[in-house]
Amino acid sequence: MLKILRTIKYFLIFSIIFGSITSYTFAKSLEDAADHIDEMQNHSSDAIMHGELGHASDAAAHAKTAITHGKAAIQTLPNDHKSSKVALPHLRDSISHLSEAVSHGEQGHANQATTHAQQGLAHAEAAALQFEAIRDR
Repeated sequence: MLKILRTIKYFLIFSIIFGSITSYTFAKSLEDAADHIDEMQNHSSDAIMHGELGHASDAAAHAKTAITHGKAAIQTLPNDHKSSKVALPHLRDSISHLSEAVSHGEQGHANQATTHAQQGLAHAEAAALQFEAIRDR
């Protein structure tokens, strides 16, 4: 009987510790993804600003940085979370438009780079909406 109680005790301790670690890791992953999405939005906005000023190469540089953060956000998204499943298509669409912004910016086409950066930002904002409720807790 004592052996069974000791086994149950260790099982409960292990469950509490493992559950806390898993919960912390999950929350940290969501927070990291949200941080990358914020940076993606910031650099997309900078790309738009530079594009509107006619600075095509600067627009491309900010769009590249936004893409880097978008890819990092995708890597840190927990696979089994509802917000991740909704945010993922928006992040992919954002990256696609930002890639077009880079391409046009590198060719000196500031107007087209701006248009794609705006579309990329719109998708990044849609992805960010999925994490507002989590951050407001």
